Amino acid sequence: MFTTDLVRHIYPYPASLEVDFFKASSYGSGTTSSGVVRVDSGFDLSSVNGKHVLLVEDIIDTGNTLSRLVALMSGSGAASVKLCALLDKKARRRVPITAEYTGFECPDEFIVGYGIDYAEKYRNLPYIGSVREEFISKH
Repeated sequence: MFTTDLVRHIYPYPASLEVDFFKASSYGSGTTSSGVVRVDSGFDLSSVNGKHVLLVEDIIDTGNTLSRLVALMSGSGAASVKLCALLDKKARRRVPITAEYTGFECPDEFIVGYGIDYAEKYRNLPYIGSVREEFISKH
């Protein structure tokens, strides 16, 4: 959802803008990062060769996923790799990584809505909210 709104505001520059989607995660169905980054195997990394890449993320938490993606994109010949995140949860950072473009700093809470999910649920909420621990333990 964030990427869609962002792309609407980038137009008309540059006219040759390409948007590609792939899934990368270190959470699975949990509420904390496993530390193991899984990238959708259907994404062709050679497609970034020679291009300027803007990785758009809903939330930067530990930094594990984005640091791995930056390394993958750079190693695949991207001309440059920059990061854009709607939310930045700096309190949980394990890997030193900083986005060039950030919407808001986020408190150390589990967030859902506006494209952000909990176990593939609540992604469709039209707002961003935090999930209480007692709710997580019941579901």
